Amino acid sequence: MKKFQARMLRMDFKKTSEQFIIIIVAFLIVSAVVIGLGCRTQIGEIISLHRQGVELMDVKDRESHDNSESHYSNESNDTNENNYNSENSLSENVGQTKDSDVLEHELLSPLPMATKTVFVVLFVIGGLLGVAYWLLIAMWLYSASVSVSMNGELWFILGLFFNLCAVIAFIVVRSTRVPCPVCGKRQDKSGYCRFCGSKMQVLCGKCGAEIQNLDAYCHNCGAKLKSGEEK
Repeated sequence: MKKFQARMLRMDFKKTSEQFIIIIVAFLIVSAVVIGLGCRTQIGEIISLHRQGVELMDVKDRESHDNSESHYSNESNDTNENNYNSENSLSENVGQTKDSDVLEHELLSPLPMATKTVFVVLFVIGGLLGVAYWLLIAMWLYSASVSVSMNGELWFILGLFFNLCAVIAFIVVRSTRVPCPVCGKRQDKSGYCRFCGSKMQVLCGKCGAEIQNLDAYCHNCGAKLKSGEEK
């Protein structure tokens, strides 16, 4: 466990995140190409069936328009009979729609076993990349929290369970800590840095007020200060 913690502290997360993003982008491009090539036959069949369905619907619309005109011309003669026929026509159309859906499913060619195997491999790789991303976030939280004298184990666990929500919470909590003007490590407000021993607060040379070492101007008298230099 200690070796794992030491390894997390030594990791260059900026470089690691850049490499991980490149891997993710490459995986997405390769997956899109493989899926497109593996399903090109089925995609072509779906497009063809869709076009045939649109043409069939156009023919049905024209027939329906002609039937409606003849219906209005003979409406005074047999209204009840036409209503009965329209109900039967509606039920037949519903049945035809269901049959067309089943027929479309049956007309699609099945995927070859090799293509299915490749898809399973891509799914597994994608899952592993997702787990790696999740662990990377938790490891970064551990390293970043230890560097600002916070509980690394707690933030590691929070990263495992809440991921990006834990990152946002950590950034908010870390912003309340004061950075050392020498080593840059954030910590609770104190007189001296707990990491390098540098003085965290100094006095304004004009009014004598206590100021932060990184302040550009005195909060009491407004005098211009030199950052990181005692007055």
